[in-house]
Order: sequence, then C-alpha cells, then structure tokens
Amino acid sequence: MLKTRATFWNDRSGVTVKRSELLTRTLSAAVLIPAVIALDWLGGVWFNLFVTLLAVLLAVEWDKLIDTGAGGDRGVRRIGFGLAAVCAFSTAYVGLSYDRTGGPPDLVLLASLIVAGAALVWIEQKIRRRARPLLRAAGVFYICIPSAAFIAIRSAGEGEFWILWLFVVIWSTDIGAYAAGRTLGGPKLAPAISPNKTWSGAIGGVLAAIILSAPLSIFLKDLDLNVAIFLALGLSVVSQIGDLVESGLKRRLGVKDSGSIIPGHGGLFDRLDGLLFAAPVALCAQLIIFSMTV
Repeated sequence: MLKTRATFWNDRSGVTVKRSELLTRTLSAAVLIPAVIALDWLGGVWFNLFVTLLAVLLAVEWDKLIDTGAGGDRGVRRIGFGLAAVCAFSTAYVGLSYDRTGGPPDLVLLASLIVAGAALVWIEQKIRRRARPLLRAAGVFYICIPSAAFIAIRSAGEGEFWILWLFVVIWSTDIGAYAAGRTLGGPKLAPAISPNKTWSGAIGGVLAAIILSAPLSIFLKDLDLNVAIFLALGLSVVSQIGDLVESGLKRRLGVKDSGSIIPGHGGLFDRLDGLLFAAPVALCAQLIIFSMTV
C-alpha cells in the first residue's frame, strides 16, 4: 500500500498516473512552452507555418480519434488526407493574406473555402464508406476557425502580447482548476460528461485566469485592466466549455486520450481543447476593442 502511494499520482481529471509519467509531462511542458512562446515572438511566416502544421496534425488526430471511436484499428488505418489538406489550405491562405497585404483575408472567400472544404470532406468520406462522415467533416470547422483566429490575433498590433496573454489565461485556467478541484473537491460540474470535474475546480480556474493574466494586460495598451479582467473571466469559462465538449466527445467515442503525440500529455486536442474554443472569442474581442479605440 505504501509503495502504491509512493509510485502513483492523480492528474487533473482524477486519473491515476505513474510518477514517471508525471515527470514526462513536466519535461514535455518545459520544452514545448518556451518553443511556442519563441514562435509567437518571431511571428510572421514562422508563426504562420507553425499554426498551419498544427492544423494538419490536428486534422490527422481528429480523423484517427473518430476511427478509434468507430472501432477502427489503432495500428494501421486510412488517414483523412482530404481533411488534412483542407485544414492546411485554409490556414495557409489566412497566413499568406496577412504576409502579402498586411491586412485580413477576404472573409467571404475564407468562409466559402471552409464550407466547401467541409462538404468535400463529407463527400470523400461517404465515397470511401468510412464511419461518421459528418463528424469527420465537422473537424474542418473545429480546426480551421481557431487556426485562422490564431493567425489573425498574432497579425494585429501587439499580436505577440495578445497571443501570450491568451496562453496565460488558458494555462492558468487549467492549473487553477486542477489545484482547486483537488484541494476543495465538492459538487460535480457535469458528471454525465466528465465525472471528475467539480464546481470548485471551475471557479478556481476562473479566479486563477483573472489573477495571473491581469498583470500581463499592462503590455496591451488598448486593453483596459477592467476589460482585461472581464475578458479573462469570459475566456476562462469558454475554455472550460471547450474542455467539456472534448471530454463529452471522447466519452461518446469511448476513447481516453485524443492521441499520443505529446509525451505524457496525450493528444493535441487533450491540450488544446480550451484554446480552440477561446481563440475565436478572443479574436472577436480584439476586433471590438480595436474598433472602439480607433
């Protein structure tokens, strides 16, 4: 019994993991977080390439996730090249538009690309007789819209600080929810979707997001402190909704992790679920704030 206590640990979701896995998670975060911040700071083509590559990896993971939930073989399976291609093309189009013109892409054309891409993916999946073609096609919206939002946020004035501020809001939400949930426990937030999440964790996540992101807002000259606090609260709630949506999807598909690409952390969706929901909301807030300060 003593050995068990010394060898295992409980993660944010309450799943028991080995201490060696906890070390792997910590090392992965120690490598990835500075790398992501560095790419944010470089901006331009490097950040756009990074987001485009991320969109492709997310598309592949989305396809595998649905395959696994549909009873597919985890070893050898057909990859949704069409889904990956649509996500790469849509995201690259946004990045190239900012690089060449310095302004946003044609939104009507972008929306048409995404809708047409989703339709093509659905048709491709139907022709290939793959399971859940509509859910696979929905991945186009799930991946392309946040990816475009990331590039748009970074391409605006003080974009590097906006992206960094958004990261801090999401990361502090995760940390605060984990700490408060483990320490305080209490009533469950959505037991039918995610049995281990509690209301105390959700509130702790919101408070942590506000407290830790507020000091960084001084670097954003267009973001008043009161607005920053209100926005951090909203984005924290949205990111937790994104977390619940991903948990609900995995639960429905009977899958524990969305993938295994990040050592110790699982898949990309496991780490980016909240960010994928928060990025479009952050972009809308940024556009509104900029329009009011012109």
